[in-house]
Amino acid sequence: MFSKKIFILSFLGFVLTTFVGTAQSRLMSPKGYMGLVKIGFLNPMTSNNYPAFLATLQTLHGYRFNPHFALLGGIELNSYDRTEIMPLLVAAKGTLRKKATSPFAMVELGYGFELENDKSSYYSQYETVGGLTFGIEGGMQFPLDSKTIITMSIGYRSQAMGYNEYRSPTFGISTNERVRYVEHNLHVRVGGIF
Repeated sequence: MFSKKIFILSFLGFVLTTFVGTAQSRLMSPKGYMGLVKIGFLNPMTSNNYPAFLATLQTLHGYRFNPHFALLGGIELNSYDRTEIMPLLVAAKGTLRKKATSPFAMVELGYGFELENDKSSYYSQYETVGGLTFGIEGGMQFPLDSKTIITMSIGYRSQAMGYNEYRSPTFGISTNERVRYVEHNLHVRVGGIF
């Protein structure tokens, strides 16, 4: 199993090289490659988390079919109070106007994988699991320069997750517990299209 720190550093390196490597891309081309990187905060709406602002980082890449519609795929890293989930996503992005300054909406669907799923102790083994994820968001995009657009958005994220807990025998009795739940979050993100 790989280290969480190595994964996060690799992910951040990928995001930064994506920004630098696409400096020659056309900003609002009618068709072609589109990259989108976003960073923000999740605000839990369920009782499974204490009220807090949790980090989220997302990178999506895909094809812009016309100035109004793009289909994207990518990964996201969401930090919750007890775990980190990495969803693999497919997203559809719609833009209202052809200009760089325009409102937009996105719909995302994917599956979130638990990054560090084995938390064992002498008496028990605690294994967390990911699940399906769904998100919607809306916002505005503004041109920063001739090659980059800045996005600001607010949205909703639903992430299925859970845990399996296996306890060693106490007085000859062992227990297995399987719990599944869905995290509901509001998120605020700032990003860049290139």
